[in-house]
Amino acid sequence: MTNELEMIPGLMVIYPGVLGLRGNISSTLGSRLGSAIHLGLITGFDRHNPELTNNISGSLLLGVIAAIMLGFLGHFVTLALGFESAGAFKLILICVISALTSGVILSFVAVLLAIGMFRFGFDPDNVVTPSIATIGDIVSMFLLFLSAKLVVML
Repeated sequence: MTNELEMIPGLMVIYPGVLGLRGNISSTLGSRLGSAIHLGLITGFDRHNPELTNNISGSLLLGVIAAIMLGFLGHFVTLALGFESAGAFKLILICVISALTSGVILSFVAVLLAIGMFRFGFDPDNVVTPSIATIGDIVSMFLLFLSAKLVVML
């Protein structure tokens, strides 16, 4: 992944933000799902359940908005540090692609974990949040560099 870091100036600046972004948003989604399951608002994986779809949609929307801001800020921080930036558009595009794809994957995993843990008698609040934070770091890192490769190819 060293090549991508060297080819796209500013990628190293946005990297910690992308990791924090996905972990925090997806962990919050997991907590909200756990609470909704305990309240009986979510009983299974039903895509017509407004509580489930609203939580997932809100998580994805928040991720995209934060990714746009992160890419924009990453561009200016890179310039402020005296380095050449790949450009605001490229950094925003990388952030949005990685945030959206990892958001979809992690939302699916969070729903499955929350419902599965509750069905097996575990408290989803104790399992989903730390699991999603860990899985989120791995998935986000992989998709950030995959997004960077995609943007470089375009």
